[in-house]
Amino acid sequence: MENIKYVKLNISHSEDIQRIEELCFKDPWSIVSVANELKNKNSFYIGIVDTNVDILVGYAVFRHIIDEVEVLRVAVRPEYRRNGFAAKMIKKLESEWLDYDIEYARLEVREGNFAARGLYESLGFVPEFIRKGYYSDGENAVLMKKTY
Repeated sequence: MENIKYVKLNISHSEDIQRIEELCFKDPWSIVSVANELKNKNSFYIGIVDTNVDILVGYAVFRHIIDEVEVLRVAVRPEYRRNGFAAKMIKKLESEWLDYDIEYARLEVREGNFAARGLYESLGFVPEFIRKGYYSDGENAVLMKKTY
Protein backbone atom coordinates (compact mmCIF):
# COMPACT_ATOMS: atom_id res chain seq x y z
CA MET A 1 0.00 0.00 0.00
CA GLU A 2 1.47 3.32 -1.08
CA ASN A 3 -0.53 5.29 1.48
CA ILE A 4 1.32 3.86 4.50
CA LYS A 5 4.02 5.56 6.54
CA TYR A 6 5.92 4.51 9.66
CA VAL A 7 6.09 6.88 12.61
CA LYS A 8 7.73 6.84 16.02
CA LEU A 9 4.86 7.12 18.48
CA ASN A 10 4.70 9.37 21.54
CA ILE A 11 2.28 10.37 24.29
CA SER A 12 0.05 12.22 21.80
CA HIS A 13 -0.85 8.82 20.29
CA SER A 14 -2.16 7.32 23.58
CA GLU A 15 -5.84 7.37 22.66
CA ASP A 16 -5.26 5.92 19.18
CA ILE A 17 -3.15 3.12 20.64
CA GLN A 18 -5.73 2.38 23.31
CA ARG A 19 -8.48 2.14 20.63
CA ILE A 20 -6.40 -0.48 18.82
CA GLU A 21 -5.88 -2.28 22.15
CA GLU A 22 -9.67 -2.55 22.52
CA LEU A 23 -10.02 -3.91 18.98
CA CYS A 24 -7.20 -6.43 19.17
CA PHE A 25 -6.79 -7.84 22.67
CA LYS A 26 -8.94 -9.78 25.12
CA ASP A 27 -7.01 -8.02 27.87
CA PRO A 28 -6.40 -4.48 26.54
CA TRP A 29 -4.14 -2.04 28.29
CA SER A 30 -5.88 0.92 29.86
CA ILE A 31 -5.20 4.45 28.61
CA VAL A 32 -3.08 4.97 31.76
CA SER A 33 -0.99 1.86 31.03
CA VAL A 34 -0.47 2.96 27.43
CA ALA A 35 0.56 6.45 28.52
CA ASN A 36 2.92 5.10 31.17
CA GLU A 37 4.63 2.83 28.68
CA LEU A 38 4.95 5.67 26.18
CA LYS A 39 6.70 7.72 28.89
CA ASN A 40 9.09 4.89 29.78
CA LYS A 41 12.56 5.88 28.56
CA ASN A 42 13.38 2.19 27.92
CA SER A 43 10.42 1.64 25.60
CA PHE A 44 10.26 2.27 21.87
CA TYR A 45 6.98 2.50 19.94
CA ILE A 46 6.54 2.43 16.19
CA GLY A 47 3.26 2.85 14.34
CA ILE A 48 1.86 2.59 10.85
CA VAL A 49 -0.41 5.36 9.62
CA ASP A 50 -2.75 5.15 6.63
CA THR A 51 -2.15 8.61 5.19
CA ASN A 52 -5.29 8.48 3.01
CA VAL A 53 -7.52 8.61 6.08
CA ASP A 54 -4.96 9.72 8.69
CA ILE A 55 -5.56 6.74 10.98
CA LEU A 56 -3.18 4.68 13.08
CA VAL A 57 -3.35 1.22 11.50
CA GLY A 58 -1.17 -0.60 13.99
CA TYR A 59 1.66 -0.30 16.43
CA ALA A 60 4.40 -2.31 18.08
CA VAL A 61 6.45 -1.66 21.19
CA PHE A 62 9.53 -3.12 22.79
CA ARG A 63 11.28 -2.42 26.07
CA HIS A 64 15.06 -2.55 26.46
CA ILE A 65 16.26 -4.32 29.62
CA ILE A 66 20.07 -4.53 29.99
CA ASP A 67 21.10 -7.10 27.35
CA GLU A 68 17.66 -8.07 26.07
CA VAL A 69 14.51 -6.61 24.64
CA GLU A 70 10.96 -7.64 25.33
CA VAL A 71 8.37 -7.21 22.61
CA LEU A 72 5.40 -6.02 24.64
CA ARG A 73 2.71 -5.56 22.01
CA VAL A 74 2.15 -5.92 18.29
CA ALA A 75 -1.30 -4.97 17.03
CA VAL A 76 -2.94 -4.20 13.68
CA ARG A 77 -6.54 -3.07 13.20
CA PRO A 78 -8.60 -6.04 11.97
CA GLU A 79 -9.49 -4.39 8.64
CA TYR A 80 -5.78 -3.89 7.84
CA ARG A 81 -4.58 -7.39 8.69
CA ARG A 82 -3.01 -9.79 6.18
CA ASN A 83 -0.94 -7.03 4.56
CA GLY A 84 2.33 -7.89 6.29
CA PHE A 85 2.20 -4.88 8.61
CA ALA A 86 2.94 -6.81 11.81
CA ALA A 87 6.05 -8.39 10.28
CA LYS A 88 7.21 -5.04 8.91
CA MET A 89 6.78 -3.36 12.29
CA ILE A 90 8.72 -6.10 14.06
CA LYS A 91 11.52 -5.78 11.51
CA LYS A 92 11.56 -2.00 12.03
CA LEU A 93 11.71 -2.51 15.80
CA GLU A 94 14.50 -5.00 15.33
CA SER A 95 16.53 -2.48 13.36
CA GLU A 96 16.20 -0.17 16.37
CA TRP A 97 17.02 -2.68 19.07
CA LEU A 98 20.11 -4.00 17.31
CA ASP A 99 21.72 -0.66 18.23
CA TYR A 100 21.44 -1.70 21.90
CA ASP A 101 23.96 -4.58 21.67
CA ILE A 102 21.41 -7.10 22.89
CA GLU A 103 21.83 -10.86 23.24
CA TYR A 104 18.21 -11.85 22.71
CA ALA A 105 14.63 -10.72 22.27
CA ARG A 106 11.65 -12.25 24.03
CA LEU A 107 7.89 -12.09 23.75
CA GLU A 108 4.81 -13.81 25.08
CA VAL A 109 1.91 -14.90 22.91
CA ARG A 110 -1.35 -16.67 23.63
CA GLU A 111 -0.94 -20.39 23.09
CA GLY A 112 -4.03 -20.42 20.84
CA ASN A 113 -2.93 -17.48 18.68
CA PHE A 114 -1.52 -19.60 15.87
CA ALA A 115 -1.32 -16.75 13.38
CA ALA A 116 0.89 -14.67 15.68
CA ARG A 117 2.99 -17.68 16.68
CA GLY A 118 3.56 -18.49 13.00
CA LEU A 119 4.57 -14.90 12.31
CA TYR A 120 7.04 -14.84 15.19
CA GLU A 121 8.54 -18.19 14.17
CA SER A 122 8.95 -16.92 10.60
CA LEU A 123 10.95 -14.01 12.04
CA GLY A 124 13.31 -16.32 13.95
CA PHE A 125 11.64 -16.56 17.36
CA VAL A 126 11.51 -20.05 18.85
CA PRO A 127 9.23 -21.32 21.63
CA GLU A 128 11.12 -21.45 24.92
CA PHE A 129 8.47 -22.60 27.40
CA ILE A 130 4.80 -22.41 28.38
CA ARG A 131 3.50 -20.18 31.16
CA LYS A 132 0.43 -22.01 32.45
CA GLY A 133 -2.68 -19.88 33.04
CA TYR A 134 -0.78 -16.68 32.29
CA TYR A 135 -3.68 -14.64 30.89
CA SER A 136 -6.65 -13.41 32.92
CA ASP A 137 -8.97 -15.89 31.19
CA GLY A 138 -6.64 -18.80 32.11
CA GLU A 139 -5.10 -19.30 28.68
CA ASN A 140 -1.46 -20.31 28.58
CA ALA A 141 1.27 -18.09 27.17
CA VAL A 142 4.10 -19.30 24.98
CA LEU A 143 7.36 -17.52 25.77
CA MET A 144 9.37 -17.14 22.56
CA LYS A 145 12.98 -16.08 22.18
CA LYS A 146 15.29 -14.94 19.40
CA THR A 147 19.04 -15.02 20.02
CA TYR A 148 21.49 -12.68 18.30
